[in-house]
Amino acid sequence: MARARPRGHALAVAVAVTAALARAVGGIRVDRIGSRDIARGRIGDARVVASLGGRAVTVSDDAIASVSLVDGARAWRVTADDGEGFEGFAMDAARGRGGAASGRAARMMDVVRGGTTTWEDVVDVGGGVERANGGADVEMTRETSTYLSRGAVAAFDSASGETKWRADLTSAVSSAGMGVRWERVFYGSCGGTKGSTCAFVLGRDVELGTPCAAELDASDGGVVGAKCAANKWALAEDSPFVITREVGSSKTPRALMMTRDGGLAMADVGALATRGKGVSAASVPGAIGSRVTSIEDVIGIDVLSRDAAMSIGGVVVRYADGSSALVKTDVAKGALEIVVSHDNTDDSRTTYSPLVSSGEKSVVVVVRSTSLGNGVMRYKHVAVTVSSGVSSVLGVTTRGDHLKRSSPLRRAFAIPRGASGWATILVDEDATMSFHEGDVVVWTREEASSQAEHVVFGSLPVDESVYGETGATESLSLSERLELQKLMLKARFQRVNKAEMKRLAELRSRAGNRNLARRDVNGFRKSILALSPRGSLVAMHNGDGRTLWRQYFGGEGFGKFVRLMAWRPLSGDESVEYALALATTADSSTFVVVNQYTGDIFGEPVTVRTRAAHVLPIKTSGGRDALIVVDGEGKTGLYPEATRAEVAVGLHRLSYYTIDRNANEVRGYKLIDESGSFDSLHAWTVSFPSDTGSIVGVAAKPPSGENVHSWTRIPGDRSTLFKYLNPNVVFVATSDGASVRVTLLDGVTGRILYRVRHGDARGPVHAVAYENWVTYHYFNTRARRYAMSVLEMFDDGDDRRRLEVKKLVYDAIVGRERNETSSSHSPPPLRVIGQSYFIRPEAKVLAVTRSARGITEPAILIGTASDQVISLDKRFLDPRRPTKPTAADNEEGLIPYAEVLPIFPQSWITHREVVKRLRGIITAPADLESNVHVFAYGLDMFYARITPSASFDALDDDFNFALLSVTLIALVVGAVVSKRAADAAEENRAWR
Repeated sequence: MARARPRGHALAVAVAVTAALARAVGGIRVDRIGSRDIARGRIGDARVVASLGGRAVTVSDDAIASVSLVDGARAWRVTADDGEGFEGFAMDAARGRGGAASGRAARMMDVVRGGTTTWEDVVDVGGGVERANGGADVEMTRETSTYLSRGAVAAFDSASGETKWRADLTSAVSSAGMGVRWERVFYGSCGGTKGSTCAFVLGRDVELGTPCAAELDASDGGVVGAKCAANKWALAEDSPFVITREVGSSKTPRALMMTRDGGLAMADVGALATRGKGVSAASVPGAIGSRVTSIEDVIGIDVLSRDAAMSIGGVVVRYADGSSALVKTDVAKGALEIVVSHDNTDDSRTTYSPLVSSGEKSVVVVVRSTSLGNGVMRYKHVAVTVSSGVSSVLGVTTRGDHLKRSSPLRRAFAIPRGASGWATILVDEDATMSFHEGDVVVWTREEASSQAEHVVFGSLPVDESVYGETGATESLSLSERLELQKLMLKARFQRVNKAEMKRLAELRSRAGNRNLARRDVNGFRKSILALSPRGSLVAMHNGDGRTLWRQYFGGEGFGKFVRLMAWRPLSGDESVEYALALATTADSSTFVVVNQYTGDIFGEPVTVRTRAAHVLPIKTSGGRDALIVVDGEGKTGLYPEATRAEVAVGLHRLSYYTIDRNANEVRGYKLIDESGSFDSLHAWTVSFPSDTGSIVGVAAKPPSGENVHSWTRIPGDRSTLFKYLNPNVVFVATSDGASVRVTLLDGVTGRILYRVRHGDARGPVHAVAYENWVTYHYFNTRARRYAMSVLEMFDDGDDRRRLEVKKLVYDAIVGRERNETSSSHSPPPLRVIGQSYFIRPEAKVLAVTRSARGITEPAILIGTASDQVISLDKRFLDPRRPTKPTAADNEEGLIPYAEVLPIFPQSWITHREVVKRLRGIITAPADLESNVHVFAYGLDMFYARITPSASFDALDDDFNFALLSVTLIALVVGAVVSKRAADAAEENRAWR
């Protein structure tokens, strides 16, 4: 008699299988982390570096970090808040403390144990912030840390953070101008009484440039005196204050400064603070140069080294003929004395490190850097003992090649290495950092991309031999392949730890071909071109983030670089892709064309005598590129000049607009040709009344790359909606703090297309416009939540409403094209549909994905206030989402309305990564329709290849076909064996 199988057991098995499958589905996202994305953390352009054991502490405007002297790996990092920077830093290495001044914040960190904050406070500035217009600085002693911020001074207990005293200098000195910019705080002898100590603050009159000083009682912060010098001592704008003090002396400190006429001035700080006197001319006896062009102090961040530097008054003096000298100061006499000097007999650049005190020695490392051509730099490192002037050569190193070109040296830092002597950390003009010991470059940190403000996706060559790479994919051993399969299986069931995920990403990278430096048929492999304002251009591979090449333009005096774009020059090689970098000065614009594959400059840079406030790209009839640049007064410049005749033919189609936030206006202009000279003509103005508030948000459609798959939308009821695809739509948002008003206008005619008001809302407003819609992010004051709204524009003309779906389908089948054009001067009636939703994250950047053919549903990319990136499906921002879906709505696929936009775990495309100091997000389509490239940049960088509508047209890059074949064979064998076993069991039951 057959026994019934227990149902409970079967149910338990079913539940277990279902749970395992659900976990596997959720694990797919975990499995893909690191397979299509890269994240790189940076430390920024190091302004100061100091040794701390086997590590170095670096300080940039963006971050304070610790890096290993062995391999340059970052141990920890602390970043400044948005809108702030680390303006001052001092370190007590003996006690493992670091004091940082960032805006109004005073912070003490444990620089040994991960940079953790031990205490934090605010340096109060009262009501004189704007008038003070000051900087920030830190002075540390064993017991007290004193912070200067925007004209306010506060002293804290270094260990506990307890406030000792506060002082406000914002109105301490009467000035008829803009006030005093207070810049340096330090301690020194009060004068008169030997051993007494006072706090001193140095600054300058913002308008007149004269030096100012304040003397404070070190016990309670009382202002003893605060004065400015006479007008004849106007300081150079970039002149530092080089402090000299003698501990325990009755002499007050002295400060060396550079005047606007290229001279030197020495100030008795005590006399200046109390009487407004004590400033006199100074000179360097035996100087090899004549007119002084700049001075640099040699004060580092470590307390012991700072004391040593101030006790000798070390300063670097540079002259107009290129010569320089390391000079020290006699604090008693105020006299200057040359320690070592360097003339300008060759093409070398001389760079001096801050003074470092180690044992009985105080040393400054002097580095002579020479360009050997072809991107190679040679560095000669010399240690100079300041007290005696004795020099010793530490080593000679070389760095760079024809691709990874070394830019000019900017800063040098001496690193004591015990009995072995000294080593050097160098920071180049493009922020690249390298560690040199003896004749060896131990490591290099690529930091140029941390300064980038303009980024585009570039192309890779057909042949990767230009990079000296073979193109062979590294094969995995049998054991590594088995390990890869094991880790992939564990990842699918979310059983991997952090180390295993790192190992999985490494094995995938080695097994695949995504890191090859050549283009692929799907357009997955790309270069990322990043340009900094100083002129550093870096090309990175999107597979692993490695640097393919570096180029630096800043040394040519081109000015500030403000634009980067793909470019097709008139006489360029058809097999090569190019890029154009645009730089501007006060009265000119310079165009530099580079080879995207190698970074070589194509042709000669061209300068026009027009500052580019507006850039108007143009395509010539041959498909080549041209640019018209327009300055703030309407004056134009053309590049290249050879295209003038061809550009003049289509000039009447060009226009531009300006946003005047001060006047609360948008003004439009058109270009005209007057006897071969291009000029601007004011065409229209849209003014926003003062009661609507100020302009808090502007957005426009991208000038190119908008691929529209369909110009119609078919609702579920078979009607037709025709998208209004005007490329000139401009979004403008104004806010008075109580509401946000949105205006859509035509950027060619100034015609108002649509207006809407959001009550109980305020800015800032971040927006993105694409195809026929615009979406924007703001704050809802009533709900105390962030909100996003969307507006979709449709052509509502009579001729559109009469068209039927079947007619459009028939025309498409028979190949009857509807080539229609529309003009901004005769716009059709519009139907605008809008809707608003709440959203949890605060946004600081918005972007939109673009696919190759426009079939893939776009996604809105939100750069959050926490410096991460969210991908939000555009279907959730559909203004037609119904509250009660009908059958037609369901057929169309409309998502039911919900007031809150959903943020799923898989929506965070940065996963656990954070792009600190996030500045922007760019996107580009891959050649495969479903895939989109995304790059987020700031201090850090993050790249990902995402599929907004899922990967509907390809398998994963690392899809294991061998495993699939083995699985299918195993299933067939299992089916045959199971069939035979079932037949045998059935036969046995029949015989019973």
